[in-house]
Amino acid sequence: MTMLKADYPQFKPKREMNGILIYEFAKLKYYLGKSDDDGFGGASCIFLENNASINVKDQFGLKVFWSEKEAKNAWIRQKKAAKIGLAPPVGKRIVLVDKYGQAERWGYQTCCADMVKSIKNLEKVCKAMKIILSKIIVPTDDLPTQYATDLPCVMGGDLHCDNIGIWCGRYVCIDFGHHTIIHKSGRALRGRPWTAFGE
Repeated sequence: MTMLKADYPQFKPKREMNGILIYEFAKLKYYLGKSDDDGFGGASCIFLENNASINVKDQFGLKVFWSEKEAKNAWIRQKKAAKIGLAPPVGKRIVLVDKYGQAERWGYQTCCADMVKSIKNLEKVCKAMKIILSKIIVPTDDLPTQYATDLPCVMGGDLHCDNIGIWCGRYVCIDFGHHTIIHKSGRALRGRPWTAFGE
């Protein structure tokens, strides 16, 4: 049984506008830096646990990005993966604003999966995930210019132990930044130094 944390959420939105939660950047700024220093950040976002409990569908951590486009597309990609059971569920999109109401960071709410230190048969787990994820066409307009493509793209790249968690007893992906995008053919994008297992 999951133990619920009494002080959830750690960060409360200031208001909601058009379905997007507005947070005060100043109240999260310290924690964003601390999370990044503590290793709770990836190549494209920083994760704030927000005192959310693991495996609880109505409690959310916050994924915070530098780019609005990447935040929105990562939210779309995770939402699609969650529909087929390969990601923790997502909540609403968020924006962090300064004292004048100007956007500083963007992101979204995500349920919290349990982290794994190692996975027995990691390559087999990654291959199985890639087969399923490679059926989902995803937005790519957040790709850096050098990787831009007109070809249809899917998820399934950059699968490794740090990007896999356990949600309600099953392995799930927890990274949905543009690094996870590959061509529908299964090949890594041109110029990418990383590949998914099975390539």
